[in-house]
Amino acid sequence: MATGTLTGTNYAIANAPTPSTLLESSKWGGKVRCIEDIITAAAAYDAASIVKIGALPKGAIPIMTVIKYSGSATMTLAVGSTADTDLLGVFTALGTTPTQMALPSIPNTPLTADTVMEMLVAATGIASGDIFHVKMLYAVE
Repeated sequence: MATGTLTGTNYAIANAPTPSTLLESSKWGGKVRCIEDIITAAAAYDAASIVKIGALPKGAIPIMTVIKYSGSATMTLAVGSTADTDLLGVFTALGTTPTQMALPSIPNTPLTADTVMEMLVAATGIASGDIFHVKMLYAVE
C-alpha cells in the first residue's frame, strides 16, 4: 500500500472554489448549533412509539445525532421526522451498544421547513425508567 492524502468534499470545495461550487455555500459554511435533551420513560411504551427530541429551523443542515442510552432493551431507533422517519439515521441494538452516532441519510442538505425531529421505536419497546440522552448537531447560516 502507498501513503496518500485524503480530502473531504467540503474541504475540496473550500480549497478550490469554482462558480458552480460557490453557489452551494450551505455545504461548507454556517455556525454549528446543538440541541440536547434527556428523556426518561415514565412508563413502558410499545414499538412504534415516538420520542420527540427537538425542532430544527428551516434551512438547518443536520450534521449528526448522538445518543447515550441507559436501559436494557435491544431496540432500534430511526431518527427523523414524520415525513421521513430515518432522515437523520438509525440507531441499532441500543442495549448492546448504548452510545452511538447517526448521520443524515443525505448529508449537506438544508431542511425546507421548520421540522420536529423524533425517534421512532422499532423492534422492542421502551421499558419504564429507560433514559435517552440525545444531542443533535446542525449548521445554520
